[in-house]
Amino acid sequence: MWMDEFRLIDNEGNVRATKHLMGHIQSKFAEIKSTENIIYPWKVTSDVAKDVFVIDENTTQQDWRDYSEYCSRLL
Repeated sequence: MWMDEFRLIDNEGNVRATKHLMGHIQSKFAEIKSTENIIYPWKVTSDVAKDVFVIDENTTQQDWRDYSEYCSRLL
């Protein structure tokens, strides 16, 4: 089975995490957010989708789910 690779990228363009599951990227973002002062926007990129998910102060749980489902459908 082919797996996607997601990258969590901060507002300065630094890759802060690389994971195979979108849920793990979301958890890592929450962990970082709990210990650091986040300056938006952050991004998540996907090797399969070749698309960028932008995280800002208005990003909802449903936005995370929609992007995850979109990427899953492409596998």
